[in-house]
Amino acid sequence: MDLLLTRAASAGHAFKREVIEEFALAVEDLCSFYWLEKGKRRRPAATARHLRALAKYLSKAREHISALDRHGLLIISSSLNTADGGDLAEAADLAAQILYFSRAAQNAAAVAEHETKQIGDSRGGKTADSALRDLVLRIAIKYEKMISIKITHTVDPNTGIGSSIFNFTVYKAFDIFSPTPQDIPYRAIDEAVRSAVSALNGRHSR
Repeated sequence: MDLLLTRAASAGHAFKREVIEEFALAVEDLCSFYWLEKGKRRRPAATARHLRALAKYLSKAREHISALDRHGLLIISSSLNTADGGDLAEAADLAAQILYFSRAAQNAAAVAEHETKQIGDSRGGKTADSALRDLVLRIAIKYEKMISIKITHTVDPNTGIGSSIFNFTVYKAFDIFSPTPQDIPYRAIDEAVRSAVSALNGRHSR
């Protein structure tokens, strides 16, 4: 908080300390939730990759199911119900479910692939993190609402990293609240800040 107050004062902004304290607590809550959930998340590109594989193998299963005759379906049924023997209706229902899930997996893979391209995650690397962008956007909304200053993103030509007060705020938040701050490169943070500025500027212009 002291660093933010000092940085703001040097830029001609006068923030009330109690407002900064309230903002800092809000940011801590957002960051805590982000890192709590981060271990459970898969990158969208990884999700798309698994869905593509699932669609591929289910499609192959669909081919084999479609090639089975009555006798083959009864064998499947009897293997599931060894005591009662085969039931053609049950086997046909199982085959229909495989066909249904095959189509669903193909559709899901296409949606996931489109999503990864939209957010840039298909390029790989640590900069492509939709959850990080969402976190920075949430911090930006709190910043503008509580501190009443529009966020900006500027880059220091000497260092190549963000130099605005909001960039600085996000860097410090991650340094303080992240269990492993070194895992988030400045380039990834700057990209998330740039995305937040673009999103909020679009909102303001409407």
